[in-house]
Amino acid sequence: MHARLAAALAILAALSLDARAQVTLADRVSEGNAVWMLGTWEGQTESGDTFTQTFSWDLEKHMILSHWKGSSMETKGMILLDPESGEVEYLAASNRGGLLKGVWQPEGDALVLTMTAISQEGRTWKAAVVHRQVDANTMKVEFFPFDPDGNRASEPAMSTELKKKS
Repeated sequence: MHARLAAALAILAALSLDARAQVTLADRVSEGNAVWMLGTWEGQTESGDTFTQTFSWDLEKHMILSHWKGSSMETKGMILLDPESGEVEYLAASNRGGLLKGVWQPEGDALVLTMTAISQEGRTWKAAVVHRQVDANTMKVEFFPFDPDGNRASEPAMSTELKKKS
């Protein structure tokens, strides 16, 4: 009995040490120069409706909470580092019963969320949401849809600037 307990504790200790040696989400955010995105941002849709986007740390910087809120739509999600693939993944739910899944990657001077959205009815669409820092208090966001063959549009379908609130 004591041998099994000791073996279990040894395995847990080894896993704990191994986890500390690996790259963390905080490391990836720092390496990708993405710290500037943390905080609450406010912008307007093309129709003039105001929305907010908040990115905040959680779970000792192993997760970023994402909260997007507009006049009739809201999403809450999380950004995580997949320890197997090393990809920075995104998973969110909407107030309309939809699901959003994607991967964050650096692309030149931008941070790009390539995601697939699935509506409550099962309809899907794919887009790349490109985030660029304009200055310390301004973020430019561009929305590039994908065609049915999986090709990203060369021009954004939507573009807006957000101002940092906190």
